[in-house]
Amino acid sequence: MPGVGKATLVKEVVRQVKEDKLFDSVVMAVVTRTPDVQKIQDQIADMLGLKFEEQSMTGRASRLCQRLKKEKNILVVLDDIWEKLNLMEVGIPLGDEDQRCTILLTSRDLNVLKKDMDAKKSFPIGVLEHEEAWHFFKKIIGDGVESSDLLPIATEVAKKCGGLPIAIRTLATSLRNEPPFVWEDALRQLSKPSSSNFAGVPATVYSTIEWSYDRLQSEDHKQTFLLCSLLGHNVLLDLLLVFAMGLGLFHGVSTIKETRNKLLTVVSDLKASCLLLDGNTNLQFDMHDLISDVAMSIASKGKPVFVLRRKHDLNDWPDDETMKECDKILCGGISELPDQLNCPKLTFLSMGRKDPWMKIPTTFFKETKNLKVLFLVSMNLPSSISLLGNLRVLLLILFPKLEKLKPSSVGIERIWSSQAFCSTQNLTSLIIQGCANLKYVLSDSMPEYLQQLKCLEISECKCIQEIISTDKMIQQTFKNRALIRFPRLNFLKLKGLQKLLGFCNEDYTVEFPLLTILEIENWIHP
Repeated sequence: MPGVGKATLVKEVVRQVKEDKLFDSVVMAVVTRTPDVQKIQDQIADMLGLKFEEQSMTGRASRLCQRLKKEKNILVVLDDIWEKLNLMEVGIPLGDEDQRCTILLTSRDLNVLKKDMDAKKSFPIGVLEHEEAWHFFKKIIGDGVESSDLLPIATEVAKKCGGLPIAIRTLATSLRNEPPFVWEDALRQLSKPSSSNFAGVPATVYSTIEWSYDRLQSEDHKQTFLLCSLLGHNVLLDLLLVFAMGLGLFHGVSTIKETRNKLLTVVSDLKASCLLLDGNTNLQFDMHDLISDVAMSIASKGKPVFVLRRKHDLNDWPDDETMKECDKILCGGISELPDQLNCPKLTFLSMGRKDPWMKIPTTFFKETKNLKVLFLVSMNLPSSISLLGNLRVLLLILFPKLEKLKPSSVGIERIWSSQAFCSTQNLTSLIIQGCANLKYVLSDSMPEYLQQLKCLEISECKCIQEIISTDKMIQQTFKNRALIRFPRLNFLKLKGLQKLLGFCNEDYTVEFPLLTILEIENWIHP
């Protein structure tokens, strides 16, 4: 069952094991409902101080396996397993009598542990008994409740949490130090549980989380919370920042620094309300699966949200009428796509593919002209992207075969042409990561159509020589233009650009009148 405290318990086990020195080494990785073998490998490697040189998954697995076998007595913890995970594919050794490798797994489904993972021992964790639940609830709101007039109401409110620690913590935190009328109103609302149907969890438990959401102090907090619920586990705050900017979540802020400060304030408030958690680092945040499920349910009541985290086909997509109303779509593991996405109200689209040969159809974006944020992982860009006049954020990750940002590689017609590139006139953020063979990012004509650009981030593109390169096809048209200007750019980050010769090697003057943050990492001037 979700929310019973498996992750908290296993972290305490790890702490106790380290303190008592029961193993020579302890490593831990969070698997999640959408297992990413590379991320699991990275988590374990980081704790071992191992750096991968191999690019292939099998090569990384072999290196990790060799490293783990060097440990005489090691505990490997894999938290939050949803389905069968091939441990050898990750690089965790099995069946070697000389290798004392103990594996501890956690899952919300006992059958996954017994049948799929062939666990030798299992320890079911249930909800808290009444006395335990009340003690936990009382610990959060304060022992003084037992001697106050609130006691009868507080007791009934605590019961609504169903003994589930995550619900107790969230509700008790929201009600702490509140006057009696707030408690009475909370009990009234919790006595009318949500009609939402979630397998394995009472509706009253979901009502406790919904109630905490309703009490958030502003619409900024609510919209940020709902956005966070869509993004998965241990998400970078910088990624959330880019999405928030693209969707225009915050009003009254004009620079990236102001937006970042606003976002950090909201995230801090959400953590204080126990609706968000700390991530693996201080640059990340996390959210409990149960709270994420409730948040997505809340989001879908107003504007439909479509999320598919596992491999799927078109049969899993909603009907046409639902798609027409859809506000956000997140799809991982795509194996096929419709020829055209008929979503006129869509503002946010995130997609990643499993099939390396699959391409986005040419007319895919024809009916998504309201799209503001587009996040693609290892997918081509069709020519219909030129129709996205409201696009503010374009985020591309892992394009290993991309050589140039031009039609022959990514499917965009005339991206180097001034006529077509004017469709990006509202773009505020451009982020490119992991395009290993990309040599140039922009032509000298393109900045004219990036007048709203505030954030430019290019990282881990090892072959980039220049950020701006002269487009020979239109060089004559712009030959007299000596000035390139980014009038609104206030954040520029260049990271891991090993072959970068300069920002613009042609005879141009480049100006950034509003630039306030410049980050350059892992670059040695030639």
